[in-house]
Amino acid sequence: MENGERLLAQAALNRGVQLAEDTPAQIADAARLADEIGYSAEAAGLYAAALSYDPDNADLRNEAGAYLYDMAVEANRLSLATLRRIANMHPDVAILQAAFARALVTGQQMDEAEQTLENALELDGALPETHLVQGEWYAASERLSDAQREWRIAMSTDDAPAWVVERADRLLHPQ
Repeated sequence: MENGERLLAQAALNRGVQLAEDTPAQIADAARLADEIGYSAEAAGLYAAALSYDPDNADLRNEAGAYLYDMAVEANRLSLATLRRIANMHPDVAILQAAFARALVTGQQMDEAEQTLENALELDGALPETHLVQGEWYAASERLSDAQREWRIAMSTDDAPAWVVERADRLLHPQ
């Protein structure tokens, strides 16, 4: 490693160490910046870190959850690999497990999606994000009445983020 590369690597390492001391809001700010400059995988990782520190923060769940969900809907190889890595790093954070399950549904990896959803539901059975994705799993499995039931649950939960309510409503009432 040449001297210039070593300095860049050291700066990155220092920033990573500092990140561990940042608040979830500061980490979310870093995620927004990473996304603005085109580093979506890094943004996803930062959002995941913020959520792992403060999974009950409604504003953070709304912003970070929507970002990760949108990444999961794309489910290209990079986003699937990123969400798999995030889920493995944070096996105890239900919203991150749900995002990974959504990517698996998009990629038609239904058995693994089902297992991941079961894990997310065990972690937090009331999480509206998980019910949204559970409904999408049911829809992809051609179980539409079960899907509609899950989307209604997702929408009616008191702490459902706005993006969950909007997407569940769109799925229940396609135009």
